[in-house]
Amino acid sequence: TLSLQEAEELISNYNIDKLPTVIVKGELNKTNLNSTLSASGDALIFTSQTAPYYDVLTNSIKGLVVATIITPANCTECTNINPLLDELESNGIIIASATTITEEEASDLIQNYNILTLPSLILSSGASEYPELKQICARLGTEETDGSFILRNIPPPYKNLTTGQIE
Repeated sequence: TLSLQEAEELISNYNIDKLPTVIVKGELNKTNLNSTLSASGDALIFTSQTAPYYDVLTNSIKGLVVATIITPANCTECTNINPLLDELESNGIIIASATTITEEEASDLIQNYNILTLPSLILSSGASEYPELKQICARLGTEETDGSFILRNIPPPYKNLTTGQIE
């Protein structure tokens, strides 16, 4: 294992853009690694990192998800979103932090994202690093221009913010 500084020459030589990675050198023609690793010069490189990973180009960690749960006022019987977060984590999604805020505290978010029912779940743009999560979000909500995912199709009971009624 090398530090980032020690690895800079290797990163440059082999056009590595995600860490961690594995560089395999030697008698590569005697291996079956070509099916799982990518050729780069005189080596094979692991390029199929799953989130979270370190992005060399942006100098940042990708795939950390921040979850914001917005709960409705006066609706104790409304759907509980927490089991959904547990399910996401059990499927390998890294939830770096989860915050629950009230309808009143979230008024700007509700307005900015045009949220019409509560509870709702906002996942940060780090969620886009998980292809399976993008598929779920496409069925249950929307991807916003800032990269956030809004889960909008929460099962009843929920609060309709247009009517103020529990449905």
